[in-house]
Amino acid sequence: MARRDHRSMEPRTSARKARETSDRNQWIRTSHAYDAVIDFDVATRDPANPTRYLPRYDSGDHLHPNDAGYEAMSNAIDVALLQACIRFHANRATVGRTP
Repeated sequence: MARRDHRSMEPRTSARKARETSDRNQWIRTSHAYDAVIDFDVATRDPANPTRYLPRYDSGDHLHPNDAGYEAMSNAIDVALLQACIRFHANRATVGRTP
């Protein structure tokens, strides 16, 4: 028998978890709630099976990337975007301060 989630009577299934993760990721990508998004999911997932890593990025436990997966994640980071975010927040932190 499947374990039941205390928040609902729906069984906790891998399909339900995958749907929740997909919905959450879609919201993060499209909500504009964040200054920027670095999408590690897109960088590492298997297009033929979007709930899994590409085999070349899978550590074998299907939960964590291997070294090549971490490298793909680091390559997904737009350094210019990251630097712009850092500058923006650094400037915000100094506004209104007296020297």
